[in-house]
Amino acid sequence: MLQDIITRLALGFGSLIACLLLSPSQQLDQSERLIGVVKDDAVIQLPAEIVLTSPLRIQDADRVTLKGPTTVRYRGPSTAPGAFILARCGYCTVKDVTLIVEADVESAVLVTNLPGASQVGKISTANTFERVRVIHAGQTAAPKRAFSVDSRPLGGADSNNEFHTFIQCQALNFTEAGFYLWGSQAHRIRYQDCDVDGVHNGGQIGLHSEHGVYFDWNGGTINRCKTNFRLGTMHTRAVVRGMNSEHCQRFLWLGTSGNSAPLSVENCRWDGEPPASGDPWFFAWTLGHVRFEDNVITSSNGIMPQVVVNCYQRGSGSQQKRMYGVATVRGNTFQVQNLKPGESSKPVVSVPAAWNRSDVEGNLFIPWGGIEQQAKVARTP
Repeated sequence: MLQDIITRLALGFGSLIACLLLSPSQQLDQSERLIGVVKDDAVIQLPAEIVLTSPLRIQDADRVTLKGPTTVRYRGPSTAPGAFILARCGYCTVKDVTLIVEADVESAVLVTNLPGASQVGKISTANTFERVRVIHAGQTAAPKRAFSVDSRPLGGADSNNEFHTFIQCQALNFTEAGFYLWGSQAHRIRYQDCDVDGVHNGGQIGLHSEHGVYFDWNGGTINRCKTNFRLGTMHTRAVVRGMNSEHCQRFLWLGTSGNSAPLSVENCRWDGEPPASGDPWFFAWTLGHVRFEDNVITSSNGIMPQVVVNCYQRGSGSQQKRMYGVATVRGNTFQVQNLKPGESSKPVVSVPAAWNRSDVEGNLFIPWGGIEQQAKVARTP
């Protein structure tokens, strides 16, 4: 009785810092109803364990803090757009939550918008996820994406869904992408020291920024995925710094036309199994400035990684026009273990000859024996 009174009072005062008290044994099987009434400035201390039979959802609330440590097991419908949903919220913080998803939902964690405009000026902006983990615990089910910033799943428009930060989050159970972005207004999404591992359930992509490419990836790891980064349309800016990667096949694929913004990759370590010769390991089809600098790349399958930067083409047939940008590929070290015959004569870096001010120099090819020589550079028309 006393706990119920405290809970009701806490949820009722939106201008005060509230504390939602839940007993450790309580199951939030009606979480949409319970959590949906959270007001601004609420501080919610979660119990050690929660079992969900419907998505845990917070919407139209600002400056809410949801904190563990807690383990959340989702056993709800697989048709749900997410197991944990933050909808049209701003400046909220979620930390120290471990999520075990036991259904094939679209996303484990979803940051999204709602239909129509907010009558009180709410937008999805500047939310922070700290030490939130989507893990594999023996279950056969898996979300398609571990973490999604996507304005559409609840019927929201492609409007502000921006400035979110993920700190030391882990995507360890997914089928398509560890992290996913969609939205032309998804401005500067930041990933700091996050980890992705695609070993469970065939995870394919570390970060898939399908539409609205505007992110910073700093530090962290992406392991055992087919592709580290896959970028799509509405490319504004992408920065990758200091990442470590092992046992992946391809670093980056930017294969959609219409891009003209900068892409920067620097100070990364990559040790994996590149695709067969002729299938680029780093492919960027863009008009924007591509910077690939001071990275250490190791191939463990005897195939030399190939960096291919393509020009942008507009139109088709006789109306097709080629446009050219700037490429800077320098200071990188390529190491190949058990080099296959003929691989040493293949180009490491390939850029269009007509690119303006292209700077491709100082890249080293080091056979596993440690003999250094200048990487062969091919400029293709």
